[in-house]
Amino acid sequence: MKSRLYILFISLLLSTFASAQAVSAGLDQDVCAGSSVTLSGSGANSYTWTSSLNITVQDGVPFSPASTGFYIVNGYDASSTLVGTDTVTVTVISLPQAPSASTTYTYCQFASSMQITATASSGHTLKWYASDGVTLLSGAPTPSTASATTTPLTYYVAQENANGCEGPQVTITVTVSADPGAPSVSDITYCKDAPASSLSATASTGNTLVWYDTDGTTVLSGAPTPSTVTVGTTTYYVAQQTAGGCEGAKASITVTIDPLPSAPSATTSVS
Repeated sequence: MKSRLYILFISLLLSTFASAQAVSAGLDQDVCAGSSVTLSGSGANSYTWTSSLNITVQDGVPFSPASTGFYIVNGYDASSTLVGTDTVTVTVISLPQAPSASTTYTYCQFASSMQITATASSGHTLKWYASDGVTLLSGAPTPSTASATTTPLTYYVAQENANGCEGPQVTITVTVSADPGAPSVSDITYCKDAPASSLSATASTGNTLVWYDTDGTTVLSGAPTPSTVTVGTTTYYVAQQTAGGCEGAKASITVTIDPLPSAPSATTSVS
């Protein structure tokens, strides 16, 4: 009789031990600060959770822990009898700071543009986003200058640490100023050795003229006055520049110097 009771006791003890061992809180988890984590027990019928952080945790319901802590799950059978406990640790990983970056770029329309740059902290990688701040780009963008912008183009960049935690985004704006076009000009003709005036051109309102020598490259201090000593044609160039420093296409001004006519033929009579 005693032997039978002993066997029954041992069987009950092993059954209880097995049930207790079956309750699991899952694997330890790492979570980025501000992100949510879900704890779910297994091996029992229902579960309650307690936390070292003194926060309320419900089984299978996401929550966002503020700091690292451990969590204890109690598992119950269908009759609400405790059948086991387990512990899990949730480690909260701090987010990196925003990367270092220039936040404004300004280009003239049709000018060459460069790839936008930012500097990540050591051991971090940059993540670039399109103007919606959500669409992930394959790398740093190179803005197009084909069209002037009525509102600035916007890009975003953040950095991610080795744990996959991403920090705040930096907003980068790109403004493309409109090309002012060429100024209004007219060709001019002089007779050889005639007095000449400084060349003229008309810039758009708010723009200034930039004069070039006959090579189209050398910038002059102002509008040139053509020489009329030599017969022939000479071409000068002029462009206009916006207040923001954007220069448009050059216009050419052709100066023609015509030869003087020969003296008329005349008959001299002698009385």
